[in-house]
Amino acid sequence: MLSDAGLQVLDNIAVASGINGYTPAAGLEAIEYRFTDVLVKQAYSGRVVAARMRRETAGAI
Repeated sequence: MLSDAGLQVLDNIAVASGINGYTPAAGLEAIEYRFTDVLVKQAYSGRVVAARMRRETAGAI
């Protein structure tokens, strides 16, 4: 489940951020990962130039 998603674009740079959440299996604790990705626009695509992900217990973020 993706939540708190955001995208900021300035000229040829984009910053995407949000929270990815999932439950590994029935009965296990849900896990959330907060992420931030920085992309640079190239000819016909984007290239990730930086990425960060932090794991948290669900509901802690």
